[in-house]
Amino acid sequence: MADVVKHSGRLSDLIVLPKPQRERNLGQSSLKAALYGAGRPVLICPGQLQPDATFAQHVAVGWNGSLPAARAVASSLDIIHAAKRVSILTGGKVQTHGPTVEELVDYYALRGITAEVVRFSGKDAATELLKTSKSIGASLLVIGAYSHSHETEMLFGGNTERIVDKTEMPILMAH
Repeated sequence: MADVVKHSGRLSDLIVLPKPQRERNLGQSSLKAALYGAGRPVLICPGQLQPDATFAQHVAVGWNGSLPAARAVASSLDIIHAAKRVSILTGGKVQTHGPTVEELVDYYALRGITAEVVRFSGKDAATELLKTSKSIGASLLVIGAYSHSHETEMLFGGNTERIVDKTEMPILMAH
């Protein structure tokens, strides 16, 4: 499956995958193939997801100024533009040389998109992103994936792995 995702995904605008089940060793290689091998954005869908008219109407964007976060923002512009509400979630560790959340608000404004900033705090950014997304009623979360290498996150854990493992909502991610 990973080879098919890598090969076909390179000519796809978006790769849609079911939520990986790490405990059953299902889907991790397809996610890795989509993000690293195909280099395309990925929409992870939890198994219980039943898309309806509210899908992607309120989009939460996880922002830390990293290169993967910037790629996720760029690859989701069509979806963001169609949303009725956009919230930029920021907190935790922010890239020291990356664009600020205020610069992202300006970036969106240049494209006719109004975005609100929602700040969160806590030791575990992954948990806080998911909790904040749920509390504000977001129906899609856009994030950068694997600021650290996939192998480092697999061995030592990381925000992307925790978000993918714990999510109950669709996640659009890019590396």
